[in-house]
Amino acid sequence: MEEIEQFPFDIDHYPEEITESPEQIYQFNENRKHWCGFIEAQQMMMMAKQKINYDEYVKIQREVSKEKEQILYGKQLTTESILKNKIGIIAITGGYCSGKRQFAKNLQRLENELSWRIHVHQLNKSEYGSIDEDQFLQHFFNFCESSHLKPGNTLVISVLPCEMNIKLYLEILLKHPKSSSFQILSILTKMNISNLFQDKNRQVAEKTFSFPIHGYSQCVVLDTYDQNEKEIASLESLVKTAIPEIEIVRSMSNIIHLSVAKDLMSFPRFQLAVNQFSLLKNAFFFLGKPPFSLLF
Repeated sequence: MEEIEQFPFDIDHYPEEITESPEQIYQFNENRKHWCGFIEAQQMMMMAKQKINYDEYVKIQREVSKEKEQILYGKQLTTESILKNKIGIIAITGGYCSGKRQFAKNLQRLENELSWRIHVHQLNKSEYGSIDEDQFLQHFFNFCESSHLKPGNTLVISVLPCEMNIKLYLEILLKHPKSSSFQILSILTKMNISNLFQDKNRQVAEKTFSFPIHGYSQCVVLDTYDQNEKEIASLESLVKTAIPEIEIVRSMSNIIHLSVAKDLMSFPRFQLAVNQFSLLKNAFFFLGKPPFSLLF
C-alpha cells in the first residue's frame, strides 16, 4: 500500500503550553484544517483513480491564496481581457423546467450595458433527449460558424439539456480541435424554488443537487418567484448546506439584478485554481452511470 507523505506536524498532539495563547491555538487549528483538507482531497481523488501528493496540494493552496489576494485588490483576470483573443462561453445547467432558456435570453439583453456581442445557443425542445454530449457540441460549433462568430468581445451563452453529463461535456469540449478559439468563463446552475421539492412532504426533487457540483458549476442562480423572504432564506440555507463551496445568487422570474449579472459575466470563475482543483477532487461524483444515481 502506498505510504502517505509525512506531515510536518502532529495533528493528534495539542500541547498544554499553547492553550493560553490565542495566536498559537489559531495556528494549530489552521494546520489541522490544512491537513484534513489534504486527506479529504487525496481520498476523493483516489476514488476517481487520480493521485495527488502533499507537495502538489501545497502548491495548489498557495495559488488559491494568491488568487484570493488578487481578487481582494481587484487584480484578478477579467472576462474583458479574455474576450480580446477568444470567444467566451457561459454554460447554463439545471433540471427540467428550471427556466434555463428564458434566463439565458434575459442575460443576452444586457449586451448593450456590457459592450459585448452576446449570443444564446440552445437546442429546439424537440431535440431534447435525442442528442448526446458529442452531438451537442457539434451543434454548438455549427451554431458559432453559421453565426460567423470571431474572437473579440464575443460571448456565447450555451444552455445545456438537463440530460447532459457536464463532466463528459467538458472533457469533449476541452479536447476538441476547435476549442483553441474558445474559453469557458463560468458554469451556472439554474434552480427554481417552486420545483425544489417533489411532494408536500418537502422531499427534494430527484437530481436537484446533481448539477451544482463545485468545479462543474461555480454558481447557483436561485429563482425565488413570489415566495416570502423567510421561505427563501430557509431554502437558500438548504442549498448552501448541501453545496457549501458554491456561490448562490438570487433571481426572480428568470430576471437577475443588473449588478449581479455583470459580476457573474465579468469574472471568469471557471479559470480559478480552486475551481480547477475541484474539477479533479469532485470527479468521483460522476463515476456512476447515470451520474449521481447512488449519491442523490
